[in-house]
Amino acid sequence: LASSRIAMKSDARFRASYYNLRVADGSRTLLFNGVTGALLKLDRKLARALAPWLGEDRPRTAGTGYGDWTAREFRVAELPASIRARFPDLLDAGVFVPRECDERDGLRQSYEHNRTAAPFFVTVTTTLDCNMRCYYCYQKEGELEKMSPAMADAIAGWMEREILERGHR
Repeated sequence: LASSRIAMKSDARFRASYYNLRVADGSRTLLFNGVTGALLKLDRKLARALAPWLGEDRPRTAGTGYGDWTAREFRVAELPASIRARFPDLLDAGVFVPRECDERDGLRQSYEHNRTAAPFFVTVTTTLDCNMRCYYCYQKEGELEKMSPAMADAIAGWMEREILERGHR
C-alpha cells in the first residue's frame, strides 16, 4: 500500500487523523476512523500507549474544530516499540496520516470523484397497466395510462443531458 511505503522513509513525519473517534468499551477502547471506516478494538495497554500520539479528543459538533485541533507530529522511530510494530496497520486504517495530509481536501476530492463515478440509474415506467395486482399498490385494474411518444423523447433527452453533464460512461 502507498501509505506503508511512506512509512519506510525514516524522515517522514506523521500525525493522528482528525477523524479518529475513541470510545471506552469496558476494559477496551474502540478506535474508529471516519474517513476509512476502520474500527479497532484496543486493549487497555495499547490504548494507553497510543493516547499521547492521538492527541486530545476533538469536538464532536459537526463542522467545528478542524482548524483549532492539532496533533503531535512524530517520526516512526520516536514511537514506542508496541506502536511501531503496528504502525503500518494503523497507517492503513487512517489512524495516522502524513503530516502534510489535508484530510478535508482528500474528502472533497473523493466526493467529487465518486459523484461522477457512481452509476447512473434511471427507472422508466412506460405504462401503469400492470397485471400483478399487488395488494399494496395504488394502481387500479383497468387504468390504461401509457407514456406518450413526446414524453418518451423528453425522458431520453433528459437522460442524455445528465450523462453528458455528469460525465457518466
